[in-house]
Amino acid sequence: MTQKAWSIIAYTYDADYHCIHCTIKQFRQNAEWSIDVDEHGIRQEIEDSEGNYVTPLFASDEWINFEMLIEEYCSDYLKENPIQILACGTCHDEIDRWKEGE
Repeated sequence: MTQKAWSIIAYTYDADYHCIHCTIKQFRQNAEWSIDVDEHGIRQEIEDSEGNYVTPLFASDEWINFEMLIEEYCSDYLKENPIQILACGTCHDEIDRWKEGE
């Protein structure tokens, strides 16, 4: 399934990435849908245990362009680790993956 650039694929809170399912379990509001709640029922200005806002991660946000950095900074790292995986900090399920050249 192709994701739109604005599709929420995860959230950041408590200094980690978390899948939608774990975020819903932690933060979903039991109130009726309102203008300040996103499509997963997460209130826009809710804070995590560290006092930071729970922030959505969009499909277009998650990966930096590693190809731009290969020669200068991390060519050895990418040769040894060609696949990068974004995993949930709570359940450890894979959220998304990036492979060099894709």
